[in-house]
Amino acid sequence: MKFKAKLKKEYDIIVVGTGPAGGTLAEQMSRMGASVLMIEKGAYHPKWIMGNQVSPAFIADKMGFLSTREGLTVARGITVGGSAVLSCGSALPPYPGMFEKAGVDINEEVKMAHDYMGVDEDFPDHLIGKNQMHIMEIANSMGYEFRKMPKFINREKCKGEGCMKGCPTGAKWSGRVPVEKALENGAHLVTCAEVTRAIEVKGEVVGVETKNGDKIYGNTVVLAAGGLGTPMILKKSGISEAGDKFGFDPLLFTYGYNKDITTVKDLDMGIVCDNYMISDGFVLSTVMDTLGSFILSATAGGGWSYLHKTHKLGKAVSIMTKIKDDLGGKIYDDGTFSKPLTDNDWNKLKKGEVHAIKILKAAGCRDIFSTKPFASHPCASVRIGENVDTNMESRIKNLFVCDTAAFPEPMGVPCVLTCTALGFKMADILKERLGLQKAI
Repeated sequence: MKFKAKLKKEYDIIVVGTGPAGGTLAEQMSRMGASVLMIEKGAYHPKWIMGNQVSPAFIADKMGFLSTREGLTVARGITVGGSAVLSCGSALPPYPGMFEKAGVDINEEVKMAHDYMGVDEDFPDHLIGKNQMHIMEIANSMGYEFRKMPKFINREKCKGEGCMKGCPTGAKWSGRVPVEKALENGAHLVTCAEVTRAIEVKGEVVGVETKNGDKIYGNTVVLAAGGLGTPMILKKSGISEAGDKFGFDPLLFTYGYNKDITTVKDLDMGIVCDNYMISDGFVLSTVMDTLGSFILSATAGGGWSYLHKTHKLGKAVSIMTKIKDDLGGKIYDDGTFSKPLTDNDWNKLKKGEVHAIKILKAAGCRDIFSTKPFASHPCASVRIGENVDTNMESRIKNLFVCDTAAFPEPMGVPCVLTCTALGFKMADILKERLGLQKAI
């Protein structure tokens, strides 16, 4: 293990994972005076590797080649700050009633997260990109309801590109922001350490064990290792039903080429049409792959006949369809996972694709094709109301879950804002348990 500070014999709280949920929780609890240890599987990747074509290879799990048993590529960041480091910086709330159906109200926490992350509801046109704004104008003239995507990006630092490559300017918020604040408050951080299980004594958690056999003790353990990582730790801790099914918000890209309009250098997901989410279960947004994933997308979607067209990337326009998928599949004991798309999932993707093609044609694009689906946000693998209670506590006392794994069902929209809200919710729950004063 790589230590950022000499470890204590025992902590009030051990937080496993430093994404938006785990980082926010650690920062809040350290401000309340609790002794906090954060454990992260990934490294604290330096800022100088961010913002280029190879950045995702350093930060993504299995260098970006993580996939389901069926071959769908899965996006997962392994770094301090979590997958949000590779996100598009988009801030949409959970759809109405999603958590309430499971007996949990996070509306107040969503508002807190909105302010905490500095969400910008009216991101500047010039940073979104003139061509993307033109696509919105065309689409809305056809009756669509595209709008600017709310962004947790500092407009003063943003250069309008590079979100999915780690953000070269530090404009985008991620779990790194609260992690650094937690460290200033006296919290400790361990990097490059993989927690394998929680240590239980008489039905109560007393600490965690890492892959290399180190045991670290704490009165409370919060798993925030993500929709894939958290259920694996629970499985090895004796909670076998974790990961019995899950979601991953599948998406596909629909491409076209236009010599006059290209969204390649525009901000990722600068605009969104989300009015189909409740009725049809999908959203549309303009977003471009990085060069490497574009080549993969082109060959996977169009077959090898499209490979020679990748040199036209500079003229590409892309509209993404992202869906709220059905719960299903399984995360296995060996860490692999399977999740075939259902007929319902395919129908949602195809509905979105039809709209994307219509918009691209209206924009004058040629050579239009769609990729095979990809998986975006592994989630709902340890669901509130089923695998954990409404306090997000497992059947092992003082062992909690606080990340996308605890979602009661898939969302189908960017989840960073919701994860941050869960961090606030968990902090309030633990404040009561530990008798601490709420952070101001």
